[in-house]
Amino acid sequence: AGNIAQAEQNVRFAKGVFTTRKELKAASERLDALRQTQRTHTLKASVEKAIVADDWTAVLAQSEQGLGVIPNDAYFTEQKALAKRITQATAKAKRFAANPKRLADANIHDAAKQFIQDNIILTTKSPAFAAELQHLQSAMKTAQTPIAITVNSDRRTEIFVLGVGEVGKTSGKTINLPQGDYIFEGRRKGYRNKRIEVSLRAGQPQQSITLVCDERI
Repeated sequence: AGNIAQAEQNVRFAKGVFTTRKELKAASERLDALRQTQRTHTLKASVEKAIVADDWTAVLAQSEQGLGVIPNDAYFTEQKALAKRITQATAKAKRFAANPKRLADANIHDAAKQFIQDNIILTTKSPAFAAELQHLQSAMKTAQTPIAITVNSDRRTEIFVLGVGEVGKTSGKTINLPQGDYIFEGRRKGYRNKRIEVSLRAGQPQQSITLVCDERI
């Protein structure tokens, strides 16, 4: 009847009366099978509860326990694989979003975009992971939003943003650059070059620099 406690009591009683009967072995084996079946049901119920709670670390742990009871069980194997994928993807999404300034780099931005495409299906399984992807997408958008900086000079100094391009000669010019760290260099024939390092980050007040080559060689 599936009552383990009563079955154990009956088997103990039978062993005391019929110490050598072969049926005792069969009864003990059926009792062991019943314990395993109930243990399996309990673990599957725990897995389902963890899935509903969106706790994929617990899903992974419970599925591994289930495979310890029934190796190669299809249900536990499937849930373990899914839980492992979700937990690893969640951790990777957090790593991407933890360093927003790196997302301004084209290669990192493309890698994050590909990561989202590869794992978007997991949002149907985990609301928490869906929230992490939304956070990452927001960070990517912010990282790619140009930031304004005003460059002031004397119309004689040629100004460059190293690795980016030329600002030119100006008395005052506002340019837009992605988030990141930049070096502005001023050049003027007969004068020493000058450099200014600038860090552009979202949420900062608009920056302004003055770069004039006024030191003769």
